[in-house]
Amino acid sequence: MCLRKATPDLSEEYVHFFDITPHDDNIDDHKCYCVCWCSADCEGKDFSSREKRRIIATKYIKENILQGYLAYYNDEIVGWCNANTKSDCLKCAAWQRNMSSLPIEENDFNNKIKSIFCFMIAPKMQRKGIAAQLLKHVCHAKVFEIIR
Repeated sequence: MCLRKATPDLSEEYVHFFDITPHDDNIDDHKCYCVCWCSADCEGKDFSSREKRRIIATKYIKENILQGYLAYYNDEIVGWCNANTKSDCLKCAAWQRNMSSLPIEENDFNNKIKSIFCFMIAPKMQRKGIAAQLLKHVCHAKVFEIIR
């Protein structure tokens, strides 16, 4: 198994992983591409369809806005973990909708707070410790690896 930071050159592989991996309810139109949990300002964005979210996800990965790590097994993506810094996600749609009760200021600006939002593991690779490996990697990654 190999873990890689999502980088612009992996944008097509990233969206393809979401294209082919069933989501929690197996309804194709519910595929999120993880675009609501990123550092972009959600104001004026249209996330209303799978196709629109796919286009936005490709753009976000290419622009290093959507951040996280991909898990590979035999050169195939088998997992994803969305991770960024709290301060970079305060304007994202999901943060504003679900996390507004948390204080937005960080107590110590010398210490960045990592935010881990999502794990997605290919069904055939579930229960093999991939999410745990991704979590461990994110928790031990240097903060400068995940901020722009």
